[in-house]
Amino acid sequence: MRWQGEVEPFAAWCLETVDLRAFGEALRSVPGAEWPALRARLAAGLARPGPGEPEADQLRRDTPLADRAVSPAAVLRRQIRLEKRRLLETVQEG
Repeated sequence: MRWQGEVEPFAAWCLETVDLRAFGEALRSVPGAEWPALRARLAAGLARPGPGEPEADQLRRDTPLADRAVSPAAVLRRQIRLEKRRLLETVQEG
């Protein structure tokens, strides 16, 4: 997806996609004037753990991540979410 001028549909797509390459390309299509609002919206959405992901207090325990998550899919979704956060910061810096 490329930026088409509307924050909410674009942000929703960015938060839902699991295609990290498409996510990065989509972020690079956002005009500079729109970037601060979109970045804030995505940062807030990506900061929240998804369904089945371990919560912050669970992460502090000495238990392997796979044992704290509901399913392997939840572990994968968490990894994707964290990579999106990294990409968001990279695009912002670039």
